[in-house]
Amino acid sequence: DAVTCIFVLLLEGYLQQAIEFQRSYVGTTSPDRVKLQTTLYHIFKYCMDEKRLNGLFQQNFTVLEDQCLQRFLTLHARSTPAIDGIPAILLYLIQKGKIMEALSCYDQLKSE
Repeated sequence: DAVTCIFVLLLEGYLQQAIEFQRSYVGTTSPDRVKLQTTLYHIFKYCMDEKRLNGLFQQNFTVLEDQCLQRFLTLHARSTPAIDGIPAILLYLIQKGKIMEALSCYDQLKSE
């Protein structure tokens, strides 16, 4: 199945190809949101578990992929390992140039 193919690509170190495969499986013109969330979550979870989030963050995502990834990072903010002491969601937002969102998120994380 598609998730197995994605895992094989990830295990072989082919992150970009895993994302491209995910896109071809999900569709790009009118993507299946359930498939998108499922496959992107598996890519995110693999990268988180293997401490490869930096590589994931450097990818160019579609708007829907970006929204899904931000949701995953927000939901897992406490359990996602920090990268160089910075919570992963903040690092992602900063790398994507979303400074105001990062500041807002930082304030929210501080208050929790």
